Amino acid sequence: MNKFKKGDYVILLSSCDGGDCWSSIPVNYVYKLSSDSDTLCFMIERNKRGVSDGWSTSPATTLKKLKLRAATWMEIQDYETWNKPCPARVIENEINNIYEIY
Repeated sequence: MNKFKKGDYVILLSSCDGGDCWSSIPVNYVYKLSSDSDTLCFMIERNKRGVSDGWSTSPATTLKKLKLRAATWMEIQDYETWNKPCPARVIENEINNIYEIY
């Protein structure tokens, strides 16, 4: 996983267990980080309810399956417009007609 810095906008692709376990922090949403992030720490300025949220864990207990990607400039604009986390953009792949999240 890439390390991201405080203030970066990211898309959560999977949580620490590799799934979508947090109702207030769902996957495939745009988030703004409130601190540096890696596989042991994911802290965001706002969750879906508008509250500061996140988690951190020790190396011994984590599954290290957290996956993030950088948000596109369009997704950053969406976040700024909504002033809170919002769904990531979905773009159709014209070659094989599959929808992918970007």
